[in-house]
Amino acid sequence: MAVMQKFRDEDCEQRRVGCAAISVRQQKICGMAFSKWQRLRTICAATIAALAAGCASVPAPFADAGDFYDMPSPFPSGAPGTLIRVLPLPSSSHAPGLTFFRIMYHSRDAQDRDVAVTGLVVVPDSAPPPGGWPVISHGHGTTGLAPDCAPSRRVNDYQAFGVSAVIAASDYLGLGPTGQLHAYLSGPSEGRAMIDAVRAARALTQGRTSTRWIASGASQGGHAALFAGQEAARYAPELELKGVVAIEPSSEGLRSFEGDEPLLLTAVDVMSLYGRAVDHPQLAPESYVSAQTAEWAKRLRTECLSAAVTAFAAIPLASVWTKDPRNTAPSRWIIEESTPGRASSPAPILLVQGGQDAVVTPARTGAFLQRACQAGDTVDFRLYPEGTHDTTPGLAKADIGAWIEDRLAGRPAPSTCAAAAAR
Repeated sequence: MAVMQKFRDEDCEQRRVGCAAISVRQQKICGMAFSKWQRLRTICAATIAALAAGCASVPAPFADAGDFYDMPSPFPSGAPGTLIRVLPLPSSSHAPGLTFFRIMYHSRDAQDRDVAVTGLVVVPDSAPPPGGWPVISHGHGTTGLAPDCAPSRRVNDYQAFGVSAVIAASDYLGLGPTGQLHAYLSGPSEGRAMIDAVRAARALTQGRTSTRWIASGASQGGHAALFAGQEAARYAPELELKGVVAIEPSSEGLRSFEGDEPLLLTAVDVMSLYGRAVDHPQLAPESYVSAQTAEWAKRLRTECLSAAVTAFAAIPLASVWTKDPRNTAPSRWIIEESTPGRASSPAPILLVQGGQDAVVTPARTGAFLQRACQAGDTVDFRLYPEGTHDTTPGLAKADIGAWIEDRLAGRPAPSTCAAAAAR
């Protein structure tokens, strides 16, 4: 209880009153907008919802007899980013000066349904700078589809790149809560989960964070960060997204590239087929896969990445599919919907790639770079020739940290699009 109390300082009530006043004013403004400009409906609704979430009180620390990850019954409705549960975690000698919270919060899936998402918030113990801490929304890489694969269950997957900030690390939709299945590589729900994690972190810290934030992630997390960037201005206009860091992001799901590893690529395609079906009920995975693959897919509900992919290797690649999901509706258009770069990013992008990456190949990232530049995005591309899928984030850490600091300071973002087009 004591660890929660430090986020309930004496100005809390004053802040809530101020928020309430702003919220009422915003509703009046939006009411006038509805009568004149219907296209503002989404922006106004998102703003009011965010103000309501920001002014909500922080739930008491979770102390029920059940598991933190068990879904509440009945499930309470709530605005995106509203906290459902908070659990302060024991301090760690490996991370002095930081306080960790496990959270459950409201978000929206690809169908705009109210869903619960879990995650982790990491807060510096020191006093925030003037204006509050910025927030880095961290997107984790592929861990699996089962609830037990959620990074927040182990508190070992978060990255600030040396930047002093609050970290909001979402598990994404379906990865964490008991009995669910992760909506793997479903871009809209991933992006919204990362955005709503920022809202939840700001509600938790009660005025100690600013509206400035960064979306960052590697592999699947890079895919999620890119979607957060695309969604942010419409979905969360009250927040100031300063930049997107995408490290070897999953992208171009309808295409194959030189250097792709067939077994791994096929396993990811099957996992994403089952994962996207969580967000898209009209998608029936069993109509695309063989009986052998469908039997293997049962493992996705209990096993994490390493064990699941090891077992997948026993299936001959020629026996995986009965029809190709890349070429058959509705799967094809659902994959296309989850391809980053189809919409422009209003925030600048740092795109990081390892030259030796055999999981997300340089050719795949190069295709995304071309797509993003053609869309008019500001993209700073950095290649680390010796980097692999696992080592590139470490090799690029100092450069990423400096890039983030520059964006938070308001310095102009560089772009390598002109140089890429000249090659």
